[in-house]
Amino acid sequence: MKESTFRYYPNIYADEALVHADGVCQCCGKKVHEYTEFMYTEENVDCICLPCIRDGSAVVKFQGEFIAAADWVSYPAKREELFRRTPGYISIQNVVNIIMREG
Repeated sequence: MKESTFRYYPNIYADEALVHADGVCQCCGKKVHEYTEFMYTEENVDCICLPCIRDGSAVVKFQGEFIAAADWVSYPAKREELFRRTPGYISIQNVVNIIMREG
């Protein structure tokens, strides 16, 4: 199987950001062998395949984003690709931001 690539996360396979197990993508319904368990959304999401992230369909379906805390990106196409079509990861700063936002 061909590895997925992301411009703003080129080392996704080296970082242990993916789950390498059998699952069913909650966006497209396909059986997958690698996926991400995390997305900033109100929905309970724990299995999203990389093609659904890359093409933006997961963001549309779950009304969320993959990156929570990053500097503002002024170019709309780059902002779209970074926040909505690039897998994210959980960091302590993101957790603090969520806790503060939810009060």
